[in-house]
This record gives sequence, structure tokens and C-alpha cells, in this order.
Amino acid sequence: MSDEKKGKVFLISMTVIIVLLFLSQGAYPKYKAGKYEEEQKKIAAEQKKVDAKAEDYIEEYASQLQDKMRLAGVDDLIVTYDDLTDDIFKKYTSSEEVNYTYYYAVSYSSESIDQIYAEDTQDGSYESFIRLMENEQNVMNEGHAPGDHNHDIEYGDQTITVYIGNADRSSAINIKGHQGTEYCLDTSNGQSKLLVGGVTVNTVQEEEEPETAESSSNTATAGGRLGGDSFDTSTSSGNASTRRTDPYDVYDYDDPDDFAEEWAEEFGDGDYDDGYDDAYDYWEDAWY
Repeated sequence: MSDEKKGKVFLISMTVIIVLLFLSQGAYPKYKAGKYEEEQKKIAAEQKKVDAKAEDYIEEYASQLQDKMRLAGVDDLIVTYDDLTDDIFKKYTSSEEVNYTYYYAVSYSSESIDQIYAEDTQDGSYESFIRLMENEQNVMNEGHAPGDHNHDIEYGDQTITVYIGNADRSSAINIKGHQGTEYCLDTSNGQSKLLVGGVTVNTVQEEEEPETAESSSNTATAGGRLGGDSFDTSTSSGNASTRRTDPYDVYDYDDPDDFAEEWAEEFGDGDYDDGYDDAYDYWEDAWY
């Protein structure tokens, strides 16, 4: 074969190789992009199913809670909820994975609460209205107080966790009236405080129960975690005249993080990091 023909063959061969390389380099990214898009569609479809499952749960929960709270005295009380998942949880979740954790904040309103308050307090006494609010608070607290509470839903081999709490993550009961006035009963910090439109109208300091020989001997059964320390976890039914006591004043904290930050070094023998989780768990054991 002449040199000229060899040159042509070489040129044609190189051209074919270059074309094949170009085509392969273009095809693979397209294939890869197609696979990624397909995976994202599957994740999005699965997320919709999980979202619907959580939505069904909170809708049923709110409906049942509303029925129970109406029986407690305010017979036109309405329970609504807001999805705060994006603000609280989804910012920590990658878009390439399904989110199985949700947070809903519940709120309460009533068309008749303004009239109920006016009638119950027309003689200058708040006792009747406070008793009504305590009844509503007790029913509310069965579900998600204090702050928030997690509900687990089995979904295939996964668990959907739904956190439900008040908008302010407190255990106070807050009912909004027809004109927008809010009626709030806050029984934290060792006192029962009634606020109307954000203004405190009545405060009752709760009395501490005297320690008995029986309660002091049960250092472990009442929920205490350290030897020699005990506290009474009993509560009064229907009123706020008694107060649970604790060596760390755990019931003065509505938020476990606040308690853990304050007492971490105590629980960790001087080590903040070691003690934080123990303090957090102690708060949860005491409240729940």
C-alpha cells in the first residue's frame, strides 16, 4: 500500500474514532441525566404519598381533639392547624431523600368565648371562667402538651413522625374570640395566670404540697434520677391549686432545651456536652 493510501486510511480511522468518542461523551451524560430525573420523579411521588399520610393523620387528630374540647365546655370551639414542617424540619432534609418528619401547630377559636367570659366575670369573679379554661386545657394537654409531642405512624418499613404542639410550643391554652381577643390560661412557673387580650387580669400563686414520709421514701418511683432526690409527679384534677415539685425546678421550664442548657453541667458533673442529653431526657421523663 502506498504512503498516500496509508495516509488516507489513517485519516479516516482517526475521524471515525473522534466521532465515536464525541457521540459517546454526549450520550453518557444524557443517560446519566435521564436516570437522575427518573430517580427524582420517584422520590417526588413517594413524598406526595408520605405528605398525604401525615395530612390525613393531623386532620383526624384535630377533628377528634375538637370534639373532646367541645365536651369540656366551649361547645362551638374550633381546632385548626398550620403546617410548619418547612420552617422546622425540611430545611435539614436533602431534596434527594424523602422527608418522614412533620410539625403541625394547632390553634383554638370560638364564636361564643367573648360572651362566656362576659357572663362568667360579670360579678367580678374569675373563678368560673378559669375553671372552664382549665377543663379545656386538661383535654388539650392529653394530646400534645407541654410544647409538642411526637406521634409515630407506621408506613411500610419506615416510620412517619408527626409532632403536634401549640404555635408558641407552650402548654398554655389560648382561645381566640370572634373579635380577635385572645383568652389565655397559663399555669406554668408555679402560678395560674389568666390573660385577656395579652393583659393579665387574674393571677393565683399555686401552693406547694407538703412533703410526706411516703413521697420522700420513694426516691426512684416518682421519676427522680439521682439518689437522694425525689419529687412528686402527681397533679390535681380540674384545678391548679397544687404544684409538682422537683429538685431542679423542672416544671418551671416549658422547653426542654432551656432546661438542658441550664442544668447540663450539673447532670454532666461539670461537662456541658455530656450532661446536655441527660438533662434533656430528665425533662421529658418528668413532663411525660
